[in-house]
Amino acid sequence: MSRYDLVKKHYGEKAARRRARAWRLKHMADDLYDGSSANEDYNDFLDDLEEDPDLRQNINIYKDANKLAVDTDELDPAAPRITLAEMLDDLNIEDVEMSEV
Repeated sequence: MSRYDLVKKHYGEKAARRRARAWRLKHMADDLYDGSSANEDYNDFLDDLEEDPDLRQNINIYKDANKLAVDTDELDPAAPRITLAEMLDDLNIEDVEMSEV
């Protein structure tokens, strides 16, 4: 191993980290992530967001109410996590017809 080799931290099983992920991103087109290669790239991007606070600084991360109660005991305690303080509540805006007064 030369002195120029890079070392990347390994935080345990990726599948367990992804199942326990209690947050999500909003994006325009869900059909972009149908392919296994594109889906793997997207999941790698989410892993990078968890690992790098500077990368997620300007990205809106939303709480996933379906996963907030997921058991995280199987995860490595040293694994990076996005805290609840960094997550935004989901904002739903619905079109409502205005009535004439």
